[in-house]
Amino acid sequence: MSILFDVHPSRMNVHQDVAIRAKIPRMAEPPDHELQVVVDSQALERRASGRGSARKSSGASSEPTVIAADGVRSLVLKQSQRYCKDGRPFAIASLDILEYEQVSNVLGAGAAEQLDRLGKVVCTNSLRGSDRVCFFEPGHILILLPDTNQSSARMVMERITQSIASAKLQHKNKPLRASGAFQVAACDTAESGVEILAPDSEALMESVGYKFDAQGNLYNTQLSSMRLFTKKQRPFSGSFSVWSDRYVNIQTTKLEISVDRSPLPQGIIYIRATAQDQWQANRTVNLKMFELADRAGKFDTDSLGLVARRARVLQQIDHPGVSKLVDFHSYEDRCLYLVENQVIGKPLKNVRANLETVLGWGVQLCNTLIYLQGLMPPLIPPPLEIEKFVIAPDNQIVLLDYEMPYLLSPLTVLSDGNANIDPSLLSAPYNRFGMENLLMFLYDLIAKSEHNRAFSDLFDAKDPDKLSEKLNSLFKIRAELKKAVDKISSGAAT
Repeated sequence: MSILFDVHPSRMNVHQDVAIRAKIPRMAEPPDHELQVVVDSQALERRASGRGSARKSSGASSEPTVIAADGVRSLVLKQSQRYCKDGRPFAIASLDILEYEQVSNVLGAGAAEQLDRLGKVVCTNSLRGSDRVCFFEPGHILILLPDTNQSSARMVMERITQSIASAKLQHKNKPLRASGAFQVAACDTAESGVEILAPDSEALMESVGYKFDAQGNLYNTQLSSMRLFTKKQRPFSGSFSVWSDRYVNIQTTKLEISVDRSPLPQGIIYIRATAQDQWQANRTVNLKMFELADRAGKFDTDSLGLVARRARVLQQIDHPGVSKLVDFHSYEDRCLYLVENQVIGKPLKNVRANLETVLGWGVQLCNTLIYLQGLMPPLIPPPLEIEKFVIAPDNQIVLLDYEMPYLLSPLTVLSDGNANIDPSLLSAPYNRFGMENLLMFLYDLIAKSEHNRAFSDLFDAKDPDKLSEKLNSLFKIRAELKKAVDKISSGAAT
């Protein structure tokens, strides 16, 4: 359905001060430079406004790179991937010149332009060469701070706003003052104390007042001009009856109603079925339907829009390690339908293989999980269980039924269809896999292989602490699995 990995603001160390935002004129984006690793003590070594000689003499890049609005999404994703791989924190900040709109209305565009120029100059003179800045719209700036934690990012933005407030400008011989308001969101391992498998890039952006629309365009959530730009559309277009005529010979295979301790949201009926897709030479597909048990209730339109957007992300997934979503629709805002290709293969629980093959499956699984957490927002599947995997004819391990938390967790419900009633969030015990779950899953696979081997032997680490350090990220686990495969292969050959 749609993509969702909600990271609660407290997990992301999100701090908010003020918000106002908007759409920007497109600017040519300079080539992306490698973001240099900065020790935390150096993260604040940004130049005070107007004094860049010391930084220039050190040989470091003296000015941040200016990026266009359409380059923000890919850069935020890159930062998220580096966090997942190396644990490098990053922060996102928004800056607004509070007086910009009022000065423009009262004193004219010339005076407002001075305020906008002031914000640009202060940011340019106060940021590192490894930072990125997007001058989204006059008076509104978005800043990306790699290798920067929450507290450091706040100090940087406080320095910038102080420089703006202390600047002395004049317009027609009258003093002109400016003040800046900022919001900061950071993905910071050092302070959160909570395992974040993949930072929710969209949630980070939204916490500083920006979002991406269905086409991936950046917009500001509080500027009326952008609200006009992104017109509201129905999330599910086209007639449901015409859409449903495509699928025939529907055979129900499982019906489940949410009860206490169920992984489904409360109040949801879940129906699995198979059907024939008439548009694809009567190919058999899997059909999943989620329906509100309360026939008077309806899904909130805005949350359905988020579900539809995430479903489109799932449609674009092209990876051999997961099942493929091919179609989706909604009926009367109370039923949600997903259509998936059937995966041909043997259930993993019925397959026994040698150790080298099992380790190869572990590498494939790591590749799949790394791919899913690179989506925006990242897709973190439920805890891994052997029943959720099949082995395809090409010996690829394929994960099934991974999308439910991603799609359903953003849904809210209007209890009686009355738009004046506050929507309530569907409650569900959505657990997601973690490193410990992945290691236990791999351990069970290895233990059931034809040549049972201990982790400590496979990964050359007798000390449990050293072993846990070697296996504390998807990238490290994948690297160690590859080494083990190579060692077994070379040993078998000699």
